[in-house]
Amino acid sequence: MMTKRLTTWLLFCLVFYWVLLYTGFYQLFYLLVACLLLPLVALIYYIFGWAIISFEQRLHMQVVERNDQVILEVKCHNNSICFFPYVSVFCLWQDENGEKIIKRQSFILRPRSSFTLSFKFQANHCGLYKIGAYRAALRDVFGFYYWPKYSHRYWRENRRIVTIVPALRRTTEPWAQPQNWLPTGRQLSDSLSSELDTVANVRSYRTGDALKRVHWKLSARLDEIMVKEFEDPRRKYVCFSVQPSAPVDSVLAVNLLDWQLEAAVSSMYSFIERHRQIRWLDASSAWQFTDANNSEQFELVRQSMANFGWQDYSWPEHLVMRLENNPAEYLVLVAWQLDDKISRWLEFYQSEGGRALLLLIVSDQAPNISKKNEYWQQIIDAGVQAYEIRAEALFERKDR
Repeated sequence: MMTKRLTTWLLFCLVFYWVLLYTGFYQLFYLLVACLLLPLVALIYYIFGWAIISFEQRLHMQVVERNDQVILEVKCHNNSICFFPYVSVFCLWQDENGEKIIKRQSFILRPRSSFTLSFKFQANHCGLYKIGAYRAALRDVFGFYYWPKYSHRYWRENRRIVTIVPALRRTTEPWAQPQNWLPTGRQLSDSLSSELDTVANVRSYRTGDALKRVHWKLSARLDEIMVKEFEDPRRKYVCFSVQPSAPVDSVLAVNLLDWQLEAAVSSMYSFIERHRQIRWLDASSAWQFTDANNSEQFELVRQSMANFGWQDYSWPEHLVMRLENNPAEYLVLVAWQLDDKISRWLEFYQSEGGRALLLLIVSDQAPNISKKNEYWQQIIDAGVQAYEIRAEALFERKDR
């Protein structure tokens, strides 16, 4: 690919030729030929060496927390005997508002050597993102030619995926402390004792089953030994879900999603520290990890949460579907606004014996609903525990 410098050089040679022609200094004609051949010499020298140059790229860490740094390393290998004085690598990312950022780094590549570049970017929002160089190019020592390495398709196919997970916010706020809203001591023991008598399922007898668990009446009717399975409430989950509907403002939507996920993560971790089992309700893909009862599994759940995106489904319908066959000991909902559907659903859920906690994200940027709102008062009167979370105080950037 020719550069402006080569075009200028050729124009200079053309002017030089006319000067020689009209002044009669034909003895300088060989100098003109040498000037014309100079770009060709540069092309012959570099094009063969540039053909065997290779690039590889890797992420320093494939999983990072929001507001941490994403570090991409691009390594260039020169197996030729050529000296490359000007090699450039370009990389794309996005800023906090989603605007494109282009970073370029240039370096000297010596014969039979390698050079490693490090691109650092801010991890602004939760999610899965592709990152990588989108172009690498060479200029010869004279600046006559500009050679890109590989096609745009090659660079697109060789990008790496970085998972930006919600940041874990260590806080002593009441909404993040399970002991403030779960039964403890004698109250919890009584609850477990009474719930252990609840039949969860009836199945065929298996070798080793206790006789006291045989369902004699049903066995006589079916002419087959049937065994009662009792539900252990200690195996129930503490479920977490965030509001799936997005505001119209796209920039605000991204921030609200980050805040909701991080509020859920911070509350989840309090349960993990107490060796309680949690479940993430909004993982949509089968491979995602949704249950955790230790720190290693919790990290996998956090990675699953990075896959969450705004959906069009109704939150009450989604919760009913996910909780139908998996009753939760406690349900923690994180929202950025309230409406009539979710308030009525929470009232019904509480009246049916369920226990729920609502965390409402409050931000100066978002049209939140305050405690004076009728929906808020309805769920408080129904017995649902509710807290407001001031987003600007909790989710401020680490680098400020």
